[in-house]
Amino acid sequence: MLTFLLSIPVLPPPSISNLRYLPYLPRCQVRFGVHPVAGRMPGQLNVLLAEAGVPYEHVVEMEEMNDQIGDCDVAMVVGANDTVNSLAEEDPTCDIGGMPVIRVWKAKQVIFMKRSMAAGYAGVDNPVFFKDGTDMLLGDAKDSCEGIRDGIVLATRSMP
Repeated sequence: MLTFLLSIPVLPPPSISNLRYLPYLPRCQVRFGVHPVAGRMPGQLNVLLAEAGVPYEHVVEMEEMNDQIGDCDVAMVVGANDTVNSLAEEDPTCDIGGMPVIRVWKAKQVIFMKRSMAAGYAGVDNPVFFKDGTDMLLGDAKDSCEGIRDGIVLATRSMP
């Protein structure tokens, strides 16, 4: 069983719709993770996921996600930075110190999909980018999501 967790701050629905069918693949468990401050206002990401056709039962809030993430094979982070930054827990003196975060670095593998390696809104570099088991997939989120979806579909077809 492959377990994927998608942590998504704000994306247009077409990007997410490329991944919404993954939960229905054989031997895949997919959850879409939501940070409480993701988006421009509370609840915005939940609305975007619903508009993209992601079933509500596949959407996981931050607290539940953090409880499950150690069992996760792959955490795919689409566009997020501050909301998945380990410095919030590791350095209480930094600008995001004490902020609740999604602990993606606890997954077996982390894939960040971003346009660049730039710091997030708070201007704090993210050390998760450089941790063992983290890969960066830089580029357009829609194209990256399509490529990942196609790769997962092929991989699950060849699994015993």
